[in-house]
Amino acid sequence: MTTETVGQVWARKIVGAVAIAGVLLLVDTSARAANNPEDQLQRTFEKTLPLTGSQGLSLDNRFGAVHVTGGSGHDVKIVATIRVQGKSKEDAQKFLDEIQIDLQQTSDGVHVKTVYPDDHAKYVLRIEWKKTSYSVDYDVTLPVDAPLWLRNDFGNVETSGVHGWARIENGHGTVEVKDAGQTKITNAFGGIELSNANGNSVIVNNNGNVTLSNVKGAVDVKNRFGNITATQLNGNTTISGGNGNIDVSNVTGSLVVTNSFGTVTARTIGGSLAVHDTNARIEATDVTGNAELATSFGEVIAERIGGSLQVQDNNGQVQAREIHGITNIKSSFGKVGAANLYKAATLVTGNGNIEANGVEGDLFAKTSFGSVEVRNIKGNLTAQDTNGAVTASGISGDAGVDTSFGGVNLNGVGGKIRVNNQNGAIEVTAASSGTCKDIVLKTSFSHVIVRIPAASGYKVSAHTSFGRISSELPITATGTMGSDVLEGTIGNGACALGLSNSNGSIEIAKSL
Repeated sequence: MTTETVGQVWARKIVGAVAIAGVLLLVDTSARAANNPEDQLQRTFEKTLPLTGSQGLSLDNRFGAVHVTGGSGHDVKIVATIRVQGKSKEDAQKFLDEIQIDLQQTSDGVHVKTVYPDDHAKYVLRIEWKKTSYSVDYDVTLPVDAPLWLRNDFGNVETSGVHGWARIENGHGTVEVKDAGQTKITNAFGGIELSNANGNSVIVNNNGNVTLSNVKGAVDVKNRFGNITATQLNGNTTISGGNGNIDVSNVTGSLVVTNSFGTVTARTIGGSLAVHDTNARIEATDVTGNAELATSFGEVIAERIGGSLQVQDNNGQVQAREIHGITNIKSSFGKVGAANLYKAATLVTGNGNIEANGVEGDLFAKTSFGSVEVRNIKGNLTAQDTNGAVTASGISGDAGVDTSFGGVNLNGVGGKIRVNNQNGAIEVTAASSGTCKDIVLKTSFSHVIVRIPAASGYKVSAHTSFGRISSELPITATGTMGSDVLEGTIGNGACALGLSNSNGSIEIAKSL
């Protein structure tokens, strides 16, 4: 481990501060030029060279705007505008003459590099940057199918009609790419816009918005600070954000999205969808394949999912509608609502209500602190609740309910019925059908009412500790019969009817 003297520490800090300030001033060339136009000078560099076969262009610039256009023919035309502003005309002229455009033609194409004065470092150390600013802007015409490698540090970059593969790196400024081929774009501080690209595209940005539209090929986007907006993507897409909203629509292939602090919206996805967010809302609509959605602090909305749906949400409500595959939703703190589920469904939350309407398969619903309300279940119903009421109607299959502190109301159950309650009322109505189904109901501190078809047959076993037992249907006693115990048969006694209540009444009635 090395140590620094106090003088060395201060020297390092001063040089770093001076370098940063110099960079900031170099970016502000246009403002300084407007203040002192008499001290600004410029000259133009022009060169045209032929390209053959797979040859391309390599352009390395540092300070200035770059514009590249794909054109007809086989030549690359380079126009560089060099601007310098100094503390005097003489100083500006000297610096202008020292900026050179280095151009090399090799077997792989044309290489262009902006060469700044070798003694630029001494300008910084002498604080000469206060008096000198400069930029080199490029306007390039390139054969439409030629490859392009472009690097810039401070300035906007724009390309249009470059159909060959392109690698674009920028440091500080916007990057706009139109009518492109296979493309990789990297930027540090500034927005990126890509439109009408015919090829795989990779985009890496750190601090700026990213916008994509009409891209044919696989897409891979990474961004740290900024929104991401993408539409009309014809290929598999992977998007990784950090601190910004993500909005994606009209993707032909699959879509994978990762985000930390920002909402995620995905619409019209032709393949599967996977979204993992940490602290924001997720909305997914019109997904052809399966959808996997996960977040920690935010609402989740899923509508019109062609495949299965899996949702994991820790602190937010979940809404799901028109899910054609199996539905599996788990949340910790929030309401879960579902409608028009075409396969089996599992709905679980820790502290919220559960509502479901229209489930073609079996339904499992579980919550701890909230109510359960379900309707029109074509399969079996299993409901588990600890501190809430359970209400269900239109259950074609069996119904099994467990709760502790809340009433249970089941209406129109076509299959077997089992209710285990401890501190709440039970009201059950069996659906009218050709055959009876077993019914077993148990509670502790409330009443029990069961409604069964008059023509059905049950073997009755009813017990209560502090309450009365009554029946609208005639019962043939087969054992003990009293106000708190009733054993007998209704009709042919084909099915079991077990009723138990520790501290409340029991009533057997006819269903309408």
